[in-house]
Amino acid sequence: MDLQTWKKFAVLQWVLTFLLVGPGCAAIMLILFRTSWWSAVLLYGVWYYYDRDTPRRGGRRVNWVRRWGLWRRMAEYFPVKLHPTCELDPKENYVLGYHPHGVLSTGAFLNFATEATEFSRKFPGITPYLSVLDGHFDFPLYREYFMCSGVISVRKESLQNVLQRRKTAGGQLVCVIPGGAVEALDSHPGTVYRVHLRNKLGFVRLAMQTGSSLVPCFSFGEIDLFNQVNNRAGSPLRAVQNFLVKIFGFSMPIFSGHGLLPFAKPINTVVGAPIKVEKNYEPTDEQARDLLNRYISDLELLFCANKAKHIGTDARLEIV
Repeated sequence: MDLQTWKKFAVLQWVLTFLLVGPGCAAIMLILFRTSWWSAVLLYGVWYYYDRDTPRRGGRRVNWVRRWGLWRRMAEYFPVKLHPTCELDPKENYVLGYHPHGVLSTGAFLNFATEATEFSRKFPGITPYLSVLDGHFDFPLYREYFMCSGVISVRKESLQNVLQRRKTAGGQLVCVIPGGAVEALDSHPGTVYRVHLRNKLGFVRLAMQTGSSLVPCFSFGEIDLFNQVNNRAGSPLRAVQNFLVKIFGFSMPIFSGHGLLPFAKPINTVVGAPIKVEKNYEPTDEQARDLLNRYISDLELLFCANKAKHIGTDARLEIV
């Protein structure tokens, strides 16, 4: 198998894992329960119940999984590159906001849940965690695989658990994607990056309550990996998609690339300078809003300072 085929295989297995393996594992467990393997399924069920809170207690990262060569091949397919603009002090903790969401948040996964872009070399002493919807951890077996990469639940108590740890072993960084499911529906290839941020106070409050620095991060090219069916605001399709977001908490974009393979478009993830945040256990709405406005200002500056190098001067950022 030549190198290019390996790259395509690496990407395809990730897309299929993201879309199908969770429900597939649940179906397999149900089938096995009706066979002579029922006792093994029962034992796993006991373990699943005992271990149910692990995704909200820092997960169970396995560093050799994060360093798999498979992830490097996947990153080379696009390629995905991580660009620090400054150092991060390993004596501090960080809440990093990743923008934009894109369809599958491919750049977020490769940069913060693997070592494909050499995060640990570029930010020595910092332990990264990628936070995702809690529902990912409902699927048996799949949850174990997912946690190996340092992926944790995006629930508030989960993020606080990581950020309140003692810093004697180095700093902790949680990557959150504030735009979430709704922003994924606005992911269309082109020069306009539509970021849902103006009313996203949750991650700002988290930083204030834990005394963690806020770090803006922008991924140029994240929106170019897939075409998405026209779902403009006000269309019947968008109405259905918004309804599903309200019911299930995640969106269902109808997308395509080269079949299931995303387009091989470069993703350049630029990590900005941290904003120092004083600990405040009970921030007021005004305090949180002021910090969010500063974060938005820094994100806009980061975008403008780097767009010519990574995507083109005609790129435009819309923050809603």
